[in-house]
Amino acid sequence: MRTVLVVGEVWPYHRGAGNLVHAVARHLPEYGWRPIVVTTPLPENVDLPFEVHAVPYRDVLKGLARTLGLRTDSSLRAQVERELGIRSTKSPLAPLFALANASLTYPDGLHGWRRRALRVCRELAEETGAQAVLTDNPPVSAQLVAAQLKQQDGIPWLIYFSHLWSNNNGYSYGAIRQSMDRRLELRTVRHADGIITHSAPQAERVRSLHPDARITWCNEGFDPDTLNLPSAALTPAFTITYTGSFAPGLREPRTLLLALAKLIESGELNPDRLAVRFVGPPQPWVDGQIAEAGLQRVARQEGIVPFARAIELQRESQVLYNPKWDDPQDPGIYSGKLFEYMAALRPVLATGLYPDVVDALLAETRVGYCTRTVDETAAVLGIMYLSYEKDGQVPFTGDFARIRRYSHRGLAEHVATRLEDVATRSRVSR
Repeated sequence: MRTVLVVGEVWPYHRGAGNLVHAVARHLPEYGWRPIVVTTPLPENVDLPFEVHAVPYRDVLKGLARTLGLRTDSSLRAQVERELGIRSTKSPLAPLFALANASLTYPDGLHGWRRRALRVCRELAEETGAQAVLTDNPPVSAQLVAAQLKQQDGIPWLIYFSHLWSNNNGYSYGAIRQSMDRRLELRTVRHADGIITHSAPQAERVRSLHPDARITWCNEGFDPDTLNLPSAALTPAFTITYTGSFAPGLREPRTLLLALAKLIESGELNPDRLAVRFVGPPQPWVDGQIAEAGLQRVARQEGIVPFARAIELQRESQVLYNPKWDDPQDPGIYSGKLFEYMAALRPVLATGLYPDVVDALLAETRVGYCTRTVDETAAVLGIMYLSYEKDGQVPFTGDFARIRRYSHRGLAEHVATRLEDVATRSRVSR
């Protein structure tokens, strides 16, 4: 069996990480590759089904939070805004936080980790004779480690872009920092032997910056062990759940909230039987949108919960909510939560103004519906609620055969094929 060093962070233990490391490392041995994961520190007593080397470092932002007497497991900006009573998406503190974040986290927040991780990777490569290195982005530091392993040690390198680097339409650091990131990305990624993205539009976006790269795409998918079979008991209330984060102007719950308010006002929905749960990092401006819709009694932000609990909440919900990445210039964004929802086998309601890959996925698998306006959303919710009132549950009408195609095993098989390709080309070129 061949050996690959997998450098990146592990969802759900690292916030902001993609599903690649955990998904692929778990299933790669089925396709002839032994993964050795090099990552940032993990919580104690985490039992993972693959070899892991967690490299310690000092987190810059957590260090700042401790200095200010704030929590280290929550957004600095959200904590300060909550203390000051700021509930708007256009926070007056946003430019200040953006500047501070851009300055402190270039090229990312893993200062002190890269050098140690590189040393660990070199030791493991020498010990095991690793034939390739696979990285997930983010973190950027993983790409810098892999680039050195390729340049100085000749180890073939394959990148998976869970999220794009400098040409991400959700980029939030400003023009100067973006220019710096773009130059660093161009200098770094040119050494890679292959790139994988999670959708065809994302692949084209990467190609626009790296026209000579070998690029393929494959969906992230869901953990096959999380399929909701046999089905969990549903909540007695008409419960709508979102497990994930929001982003002002790009991923907001306003359409859902206003649609529910409209149904309540018209008498088509009984608020005493409604519960809306937003499970993820709390944002003061989301509380503002809840208040704007007059839904304080039925909708709330429940904060971050352990991954296993999030899966339980998904399985028991009548409806699962997915606010799409609402950017017409970037139609290739899947939320990792969407694939978790598919495994939960519960109906999905996605909202967003612009058609994208989410529309196509839900239509193909028949897992749910995409709506654009408040009126469209209210119409779909009204139909769901009628089913709930009649039968005590919203029916799930997904196509099981098509859903199963999006298992993590499919991603692992694609990655294994690409690893074989980059390793073979590297041998031939020597």
